[in-house]
Amino acid sequence: MCGLRERKKQQTREVIAETARALFAERGFEAVRVSEVARAADVSEKTVFNYFPTKEDLVFWRLEAFEAEILGAVRDRAAGESALTAFRRCGST
Repeated sequence: MCGLRERKKQQTREVIAETARALFAERGFEAVRVSEVARAADVSEKTVFNYFPTKEDLVFWRLEAFEAEILGAVRDRAAGESALTAFRRCGST
């Protein structure tokens, strides 16, 4: 289990990313500045860049975790289980 510090870091990362996602959905990626994301997430711009080195990373960070989860489900599937079944099982949890 993660310690308090790690949980707080994860929460901060998620708040920043979800705030950015909402702003991007509302106004478009190009129209939103990182400083606006920081202000809306109640963190400094430096904090945003500590968690997300580029503005694009704010969009793609969950995709990397999702990709790893899918690949793990397919790699670790039971003998005889199809990759498609493992993929479906992964998506339903």
